[in-house]
Amino acid sequence: MLTYTTVCSSRDRAAWLAARRTGIGASEIAAVLGISPWKSRWALWADKRGLVADSDLAAEREAVAWGNLLETAVAEEWARRADTTVTMRGQLLRSVAHPWAIATLDATFQPDGILEVKTTGGLRADDWLDGPPPHYELQVQQQLLVTGAERAAIACLIGGQKLAWAWVERDERAIRQIVSAGAAFWELVQSAVPPETDGSESTARALAEAFATDDGATVELAPELRDACESIAALKSQRREVEAAIAERENALKAALGPHQRGALPGGWSVSWKTQQWSRPASTGQSRVLRLHAPKER
Repeated sequence: MLTYTTVCSSRDRAAWLAARRTGIGASEIAAVLGISPWKSRWALWADKRGLVADSDLAAEREAVAWGNLLETAVAEEWARRADTTVTMRGQLLRSVAHPWAIATLDATFQPDGILEVKTTGGLRADDWLDGPPPHYELQVQQQLLVTGAERAAIACLIGGQKLAWAWVERDERAIRQIVSAGAAFWELVQSAVPPETDGSESTARALAEAFATDDGATVELAPELRDACESIAALKSQRREVEAAIAERENALKAALGPHQRGALPGGWSVSWKTQQWSRPASTGQSRVLRLHAPKER
């Protein structure tokens, strides 16, 4: 008995993007659980309500484009190393038992496994030292929930030069967590009740896009938000004092360094003020960047 239905193919991008708004994708469940490095719960809710564009999957993003171009090559090389065969997929699937749960599979391998393909820059190599990052583990667990499969693998091409990969076994505890959190979040989407905001840049961007223009009206706010106003005023005052204190000390270090690149201090501290080149669309130039270097731990 199939645990899912096939909704559409990712090759039909318009249909696929529309279908994504009818459920929570496997790549989005980490946001629901508050551990996504890219998207907050509020931003995801706004996306599902159609208040913001799905910027994470915008066609013009070069990283996404290269990931799509390299997907088959990474999958085939992983299959060679894992001594198996893969079939590229791309269909958006919907869980029968939990219709809000959807997943788009990159590939499958014999006999009944799921392969998730990733690409990342060399600067993110440390993220893979202890295996796949937690948000990717959750993504695969939702894929296992939707498909009913018992096993998966994640393969990631790092910096275009190194392939990191790991097996992922079905984790019923994680799947129960996904089902509980996903159902509750989807209820918020359907009832148009937003989750609480947080201090993330993701939420700030989503709020700015969702409410890009004002209507000129005045509304009565909840009395408890007065505390927020008072806190903001106090914190901004503290920030100005802290920033001024930091600038004063940085200027003292710069004056002491003068033309020199690095200065040594007692206790293992050092400070550098290096000249760096920069390039912008309309101009190029250079500037010096001050950095503090703490003593190395022994």
